Amino acid sequence: MLTYIRDNHLVMEISDNGKGFENAWDAETEEGPTGLGLPAIRQRVAWLGGEFSIRGGSNNGTTVRLSIPLT
Repeated sequence: MLTYIRDNHLVMEISDNGKGFENAWDAETEEGPTGLGLPAIRQRVAWLGGEFSIRGGSNNGTTVRLSIPLT
């Protein structure tokens, strides 16, 4: 996990080298919510004027990054 200030934004990055996961933004399945809450995080970061991204895929690990303006 990295946390730093860049260009007047608070940036947080969380990475792993695991198996990753598909369809990161789909927080519901036929069985109901998966409990990940990623759409809720994305919405809250957007309310703050920030950006939220997930990069990765099957067998490539995953990086979650959010950037929130400090002003």
